[in-house]
Amino acid sequence: METLIVVAAHGTQYVEQCLQSLDGHRVMVVETGESGPVPGRHPTGAYLWAVGQYPADRYLFIQDSMTCLTADPVGWFEQQWPGSGAVAWGRFPMQWDGPRQEQWVRAQYPGVETSHGIMGPIFYTDRASLNLLAERGLLPAIPTDRIEAQGTERAWAYAYTAAGLPVAGPEWNHAQMQVDWGGWRKVWAGRP
Repeated sequence: METLIVVAAHGTQYVEQCLQSLDGHRVMVVETGESGPVPGRHPTGAYLWAVGQYPADRYLFIQDSMTCLTADPVGWFEQQWPGSGAVAWGRFPMQWDGPRQEQWVRAQYPGVETSHGIMGPIFYTDRASLNLLAERGLLPAIPTDRIEAQGTERAWAYAYTAAGLPVAGPEWNHAQMQVDWGGWRKVWAGRP
């Protein structure tokens, strides 16, 4: 199976280290800053743009503030792959950053409930699952600000649930993710 690793980048502070850690793998960097194809659209905009431009059997969607610590960046995800849907790098119990965010997500998925969000959103999925979401009009809306971008951590989970697809993966661990979580380490960049 061919996997494309899509790196949502915002500036240059972290991307070089991320790319060095992925040397030898199929990687697409999508700049989300003003110079990129999806300026200000945060990771989800980068992911959706890359899927439209670069076909692959499977995708691993990450942020540039992540570093791969192993020779096989997708192995941990593949071990948990349920056959369709997604594998989250970390799931979190559903909660909201405010009423506007909750309304923005729930308006996209009326009547749908799900127990966990997808931290980041950082996750592994396949083209068939993404195609199903697209065919059913379930792909998350592209965010226009930080609150909506954080809302996509919920919206992706809602989308998969609405399609009847599983979202696997462990509950997230903020401290461990800064050291080694599934062969990856993340810096919390605190971006706007």
